[in-house]
Amino acid sequence: MDETISSVARFWLYRFVRANGVGIGTLAIQWVATSFPQPALALAYTNTLGRATQVFTGYLAGWLSDRVPPIRLIVWSNLLAAVFTGAIAMVLRAPYRLVWLIAAVIVWNGFAVISRAASPAIVPKISRREDLPAVNAWMSAVGPAQQFLASGMGGILLAAGVFHTFLASGFAMGLSTIFLLTKKAWPAPGPRRRPLRSLTLGISYTWSRRVLRRMVLFSSLLNFGFSFYIGEYLLYLRQTLHLGPVAIGLGLTASTAGTILSLIFIPRWLRRHLLAIAAAAPALMAPGLAVLSLWQGWAGFVLGAAAIEFGSGAVTQGLVLVRQSVVPTDIMGSVAGALSMFHMVLVPAGMALASVVAFTYGPAAAMICAAALVASASLLALPYARLAASSLACGNLRP
Repeated sequence: MDETISSVARFWLYRFVRANGVGIGTLAIQWVATSFPQPALALAYTNTLGRATQVFTGYLAGWLSDRVPPIRLIVWSNLLAAVFTGAIAMVLRAPYRLVWLIAAVIVWNGFAVISRAASPAIVPKISRREDLPAVNAWMSAVGPAQQFLASGMGGILLAAGVFHTFLASGFAMGLSTIFLLTKKAWPAPGPRRRPLRSLTLGISYTWSRRVLRRMVLFSSLLNFGFSFYIGEYLLYLRQTLHLGPVAIGLGLTASTAGTILSLIFIPRWLRRHLLAIAAAAPALMAPGLAVLSLWQGWAGFVLGAAAIEFGSGAVTQGLVLVRQSVVPTDIMGSVAGALSMFHMVLVPAGMALASVVAFTYGPAAAMICAAALVASASLLALPYARLAASSLACGNLRP
């Protein structure tokens, strides 16, 4: 087997198994939070503090992946995250379990995000440049594959018990590291730079490139609106639609049809139609959010979530392709970490505000706010898409 194909396949298998573990754990955390007497407030604490941890840990992990072997970061962070997933299962039995749950979630999010932040430094180095759109599509396929399995399995496990759900999550995260253990050397970090200068390199490079600045403005507003959905959708499904864990898991599994369609069609169109795809994707997500919030039934949940998945899949593939075309591979980790931080910087605030809206007006109001905010991101999508498409067509994205 070609070495490039072998490396990509092993890395894909690692990401697939790990994503299933993270997906099951995330679903279990939100399920537990919605079981407290004041579920909106419990979600506010766990979501806001957990995402705030991810924002800054992800940036540091991206910087480290340019200085130490990224695979080493990924393996150790996954093993530690697996241990803390088991710890979450144990502390749920202790008094004041909300306090302990929040503490464990903060630590778990910190370790879990390290491996995700280090991954962008690896993919361009194990892939041929002309294969990047196809490889990106395969890596993006982890999302629907994970949701297809983890959501359904997570719902079934939750019906059996929260303790076993967390143990299954930790086991999958630890098991994923097996695919990274090989005699073949994985990509080494780039040349050493002075620590203080290199620590700010990702931020300075991101802000020096006009297309990346436009990307950040667009994605941060989009994620701010989307965080209203991510933070409160499970509470909405439980309290407003009165769905149980199995029905929720099966609905999330069925909605992966949207992401599968985006993986079939978007890679074929992306380079030639980046402008149309980047500008239209938020407009596809907003109606999905509206359908989910206004058509209050299981069918509306599935159809709305499928539209959301299709739009978010298109957005993600476009952002990844532009980033890989702009950023030199030897600083990919630092810049990807900076972009991740900028993309996510408004998410904790969005989740906190979503909890306030859900607590005051109900979870359905948070879903409607999500639809309005995501639709407003279209105003920033068009300027970013024009600049990225023009530069990509001229082949001058790299310095």
